[in-house]
Amino acid sequence: MTLGNTSSEQRVCRDVVASAALTFGCTLALLIQLVSSAAAEGEASTEPLNIGTINLTLRIDNRSSERMICEATIAHWFSMSLPAIDPGEAGNRVVVFDKHDGTISVPGPTGELMAIETLWCGIAGRAWETRSLLALDRSRFDRAEQRHFHCTVKDSRLHCRHQAAVH
Repeated sequence: MTLGNTSSEQRVCRDVVASAALTFGCTLALLIQLVSSAAAEGEASTEPLNIGTINLTLRIDNRSSERMICEATIAHWFSMSLPAIDPGEAGNRVVVFDKHDGTISVPGPTGELMAIETLWCGIAGRAWETRSLLALDRSRFDRAEQRHFHCTVKDSRLHCRHQAAVH
């Protein structure tokens, strides 16, 4: 075979490949446009949805000699990891509290609010076995802008307790 002389089968094959590439490229461009539009809409929804919501800071002090991790179990069986907290350090997480229904939420990847079902912390490397639930007393959240927890190790398990506000 010499260059420039292609058989009809080769031309058909080349045209099919070119058509498939064009179709794939157009489909990819459309998907990118849809994802970009959805993300932009999600970013716009991070503003408070109603007057009854407040930003609330959850502060978690690691008073143990072990590194710890915390997880928020959110609605629809998802979980969200919070940054690890080294010994003697504290972690802060801003959440949104709805005073009308008591829902505590965190912004999801696209900005939508996702309700927290439970919040727990455990010793890194064996977090599930050593976990401690953080009691989210929703009835008193409207009277404070911060909830403070301190975590210690006792009997090889992490124990996290709400610390009363100091005035």
